Amino acid sequence: MKKASKEKIDKLLVDIQKFIEAENQAFDAAGLEVGRVEFECPLCGGKAVGNRYMFGGRIGGLGSGCTGCDFSHT
Repeated sequence: MKKASKEKIDKLLVDIQKFIEAENQAFDAAGLEVGRVEFECPLCGGKAVGNRYMFGGRIGGLGSGCTGCDFSHT
């Protein structure tokens, strides 16, 4: 198995943080805790989708990502 470089790992972590922050802002702007929101991808400017659901009293996400650059954090 090939090991990822520190630079690639660092970039991925920064990209995940940017995406999750943009997703959180979109949910806040929509006044939602759970559901589906669309927002501008902070990585490529494309259409991104955030999905959140409630299960067992906890909020989770599945299928959140960008249709432009295909970035996904789930």
